[in-house]
Amino acid sequence: MFLFLKARQREKVTDEHNTRLSATVDKLLAESNERLQIQLRERMQTLEEKNHVVQESEKLRKQLEEIQNERVDNKYLI
Repeated sequence: MFLFLKARQREKVTDEHNTRLSATVDKLLAESNERLQIQLRERMQTLEEKNHVVQESEKLRKQLEEIQNERVDNKYLI
C-alpha cells in the first residue's frame, strides 16, 4: 500500500511538472511568435517603402529623360 501511495505521489508530481513545462513552452512559443510577427510587419513596411522609393526614382528618371530629349530636340531646332 505504501509503495502504491508513493508511486501515485510521484505520478502526481510528474504530471504537475509536465503541466508547468507545457505552460512554459506555450508562453515561450507565444512570445517568439509575437516577436516574429513584429519583425515581419517591420520588414513588410520596409519593403513597401523601398517599392515607393523605386517607383519615385523611376518616375524621376523618366522625367529626366524627357527633359534631356526636349533639350536635344530644341538644340536641333535652333
